[in-house]
Amino acid sequence: MIFEKRGRWCFRDDNGTQHKFDTLAEAKAAYGFPEIVDAPEEEEGSEEETGSNEQETLFSYQGSSQEEV
Repeated sequence: MIFEKRGRWCFRDDNGTQHKFDTLAEAKAAYGFPEIVDAPEEEEGSEEETGSNEQETLFSYQGSSQEEV
C-alpha cells in the first residue's frame, strides 16, 4: 500500500522497511505498478459531450473598444 506521509510518498516492503519518494510516480514505479499507457486518441470530427465539471459562459461583453469623450 502506498501512502503519503509528511509530503513524501511511502510504502513498506515485505521486510517492513519503509521506502520514501518525492513523487507518487516514483513510489508507484518502485512498488511495481505497471506504467500507465495513454489511451488512443479519438478520430477527428467526433463530438465531445460537455462534462458536468466544465464551466458555461454566463455572459460575454461585446462593447466597442474605443472610449467616448
